[in-house]
Amino acid sequence: MPLPQPARFVFVVSGALPSVTVQCRTLLELHRALVLPCAQQQGAHEVLARVRALPPFTLSEELYPHRLTVSWCDPESRPSLLVLQHGRCVLESGGLLQSLQADARNVCWLDAASYDLTITQIPCRLLRLLLPAGTRLKGLDGAVIAVKGRSWSLDLGLLLPMLQLLDQAQQQPAQLRTTPELLDSLLVYLWERLAEAGCSLTIPILEAAVEPPDPLVQLQAWLHRHLADPLELADLAAAVNLSPRRLQQLTRQRHRCTPMEWLRQQRLAQLRQKLRDPLMADQSLHALMGSLQLCNSAATRSTFVRLYGSTPAAYRRASTCQGVSAGP
Repeated sequence: MPLPQPARFVFVVSGALPSVTVQCRTLLELHRALVLPCAQQQGAHEVLARVRALPPFTLSEELYPHRLTVSWCDPESRPSLLVLQHGRCVLESGGLLQSLQADARNVCWLDAASYDLTITQIPCRLLRLLLPAGTRLKGLDGAVIAVKGRSWSLDLGLLLPMLQLLDQAQQQPAQLRTTPELLDSLLVYLWERLAEAGCSLTIPILEAAVEPPDPLVQLQAWLHRHLADPLELADLAAAVNLSPRRLQQLTRQRHRCTPMEWLRQQRLAQLRQKLRDPLMADQSLHALMGSLQLCNSAATRSTFVRLYGSTPAAYRRASTCQGVSAGP
């Protein structure tokens, strides 16, 4: 983080999405920027920080050049996510101590209204993500994680580059229109990294506005346009900006199969429609299967039988007979 100039306010407006950046040189300025009037500090009080509004969040990038203890008290009772990027610190909340270290357990979830932050190794650089009141940390099964002060290791290496891109877009009027898209990408990135750690954030009222699109719903829509293309696992993952491993986890959780098995099911569903279509009656079964990258194999036929109760050939004959009997 470059050293900020004396405290100043910079307002950048893109449509209806305001973004406020505040540069701070002391803890007092930081407390005011974060609307934390009850905070107190012991020892050296210098801090270099930048606070920005990223609706519905407030993000603070903080650099502590001295060891000190800060007692935080938020009258709005907002939970926060702390990400340690360099150095070490200790958090105390409700008698529970959590030690954060940049190259180890570097992320901590705090849902307490007050806590103590002690800088133990300098320089200490951290990101503080203030969340709307009522935000809950949940597991992927939807159950609320009740452990206060939970900490874990999380790779957020792309967060700062994404923030830099957001800064560049806000500083260049010609690129302001990309600000909402960049903000959406940043939020999706945060959600995906949390999901990889086995948890998610649920924000009341704003939940629908900030929750990223369901990647499997997106993938299904994408597949309908690409079922005729030769596809590998890497292609499916890239289509929804997920890692192959993460995509495998999602399809196993949701559909109890691998992504490639799910792809074959989508292709067989399309084959079924073609077998029922009178306009496709002059095309051979082999040609229809080839147009969907399906092999005419025992595995393909057995999967079709499991899904639809008969082989593709038998299904086509039954559909043809039904069409004839229903005719004039």
